[in-house]
Amino acid sequence: MVLKLYFMPASPPSRNALMVINALGLDHEIKPVNIMKGEQKQPEYLAVNPRGKVPALQDGEYVISESRAIACYLCNKYEKASENKLYPTCPQARGVVDQLLYASENINDMVVGYLNIGGVLFGSAVVNEDKVTELHKALALTNTFLGSNNYVAGEHLTIADFFTASSFILAEELHDFNDYTNYPAVKAWINKVRALPYFDKTNKEGLAGISKMYKDKLAANKAAAQ
Repeated sequence: MVLKLYFMPASPPSRNALMVINALGLDHEIKPVNIMKGEQKQPEYLAVNPRGKVPALQDGEYVISESRAIACYLCNKYEKASENKLYPTCPQARGVVDQLLYASENINDMVVGYLNIGGVLFGSAVVNEDKVTELHKALALTNTFLGSNNYVAGEHLTIADFFTASSFILAEELHDFNDYTNYPAVKAWINKVRALPYFDKTNKEGLAGISKMYKDKLAANKAAAQ
């Protein structure tokens, strides 16, 4: 049975879930949910995900929401045996990935707090330049996770890379952030994630859409404040 992913391209959690689907090469159907039009609050979607958020995944009669939970579920059910798994089965290696999945939420909060996405898109706010230190804290934390490794959880790619890198990629696309002077290893790692064969297929449309929306609204907010 084909997986159904309830999805909005501009949503980073949606795209992170889709990254896992595409990394695993799974057949799937995209079920668009336009949160800008409030479709996530309509009865039809609330019957799928009572929390009214994207993404949600339907696998037969089973439905699961929350992008990190979706990623773990997909790997648990569909990832083939391999030495370098996206979600390791070794308890200690899996523990590292789980730890990073939780940490990626904190990293995302730091980056999004700086970009002030909600305030820009749904209000009259601008970028929180006074919170750029939070963005650099997120970079420093990620740099510590990386150490001398190729990826955040070790020497091979895991789902933790998708969720951690997506926040910095959002800053690059929305606000042209590129200050990795003190964190060249982080920039090199982000470039590895961007170079994955399924990255553009998963992210190109959504990143372009949210970037234009954000930049246009930011410019309008700045003009209105003058």
